[in-house]
Amino acid sequence: MEEDINTKEAFSSSPPEEFYPYKENNSSGNIIKVVVGIVILFFIGIGVVLGARIWDPVWSPFRPKPEAVLSQMFEKMKDIRSGHSDLKLTLAKTGTKAFQLSINGSSDSENKNLEEFKTKANFNFSLSSDDFGKMVIGGEVIKLKDDSYFKIDKLELPGTIEAELSIFGFNFDKIKGKWIKEPVSDLSETSSGSSKDKTDKKEEALEKIKELVKEYKFYVIKQKPDEAINGEKSYHYLFFLNKKETLRLLNDLNVRLKKYIEKDQSSYLSLLEPGSVDKATDSIADFIKQNGDLISFDVWIGKKDLLLRKLLADKEFPASVFSEKNDGNIKFVYDLEMSNFNRPMNIEAPKKVYDMEELMSSLGGGSTLGPGTYYYGGQDSEFVPPKPYESEGYPW
Repeated sequence: MEEDINTKEAFSSSPPEEFYPYKENNSSGNIIKVVVGIVILFFIGIGVVLGARIWDPVWSPFRPKPEAVLSQMFEKMKDIRSGHSDLKLTLAKTGTKAFQLSINGSSDSENKNLEEFKTKANFNFSLSSDDFGKMVIGGEVIKLKDDSYFKIDKLELPGTIEAELSIFGFNFDKIKGKWIKEPVSDLSETSSGSSKDKTDKKEEALEKIKELVKEYKFYVIKQKPDEAINGEKSYHYLFFLNKKETLRLLNDLNVRLKKYIEKDQSSYLSLLEPGSVDKATDSIADFIKQNGDLISFDVWIGKKDLLLRKLLADKEFPASVFSEKNDGNIKFVYDLEMSNFNRPMNIEAPKKVYDMEELMSSLGGGSTLGPGTYYYGGQDSEFVPPKPYESEGYPW
């Protein structure tokens, strides 16, 4: 009897786990579920990050279209009342008749309204060539409503020009670093009355340009990875020329310009020779057809404020694109950076200035510049600048 019971227990009891080598493992199933959950959470997280634009790659579907960014940039730039800009401009040619022209400078501008535009800038102009030699001019400029001031801090002239000026007794050291007031034109007195007309014409011209831009998409935009410009994260766009649309736009401008000349005979454009507009249009069209691929530039727009941060055109191409007779290459660089938008600018008239008319007259054979004061010019006489006067600040 006991043997029967033991036999039943032996057959009724379950064998050990290792007896079933192909039995499903519950732990591996749990791992798969965890992995799937992690993947789902990953994509949800990516969607949240992209949607919130914490991470904003070029391929993100939540990234705004370049055209929308540009449109907002143009609108926001209208409200800018002050800012700082840095400019680097270079034009150079190698080979025969080589030369190099460079203009570097920075400026602060303030434009509270049309009547109170102010700007202060420093500049450095350099021109050199094998035939001409080298000329360098550096200084500062201040513009306040109707008054303008400038001073030259650095001056290097080719030997021939310097020799000619020395004949008239010109000595740069005598005026170096001195602020000079430019003469006010008689037209400036009436310019304020016509400022509204100028503004209206400018706005009308801008509206026409906007219409043309909408009608003819003469550019192609390529998005590039974002970059920081002066610490500001910015969209980076590369603009190419759409040759087909540009040629259509050029033909339209040709027709509009000829109609304008026929309508307004008082315009200086009416003095152009017959057919000159068509000739110029054909010349530009030929250049675009052959070299339109060379035209491109980069634009950076701030991601937070949607303001223009940088504009760069950096090109080098064979000089033969203008004429087969030209050899060597042409290098062109236009680098503009903008910053400090809507910040207070300290732009004031210099305290000590010299009158330009008196200053120039003192370079001649002789001129009375004030009671009891006589200034001589000439090769053997010493140049004496006029007596400075104290500026009363802003003219208004």
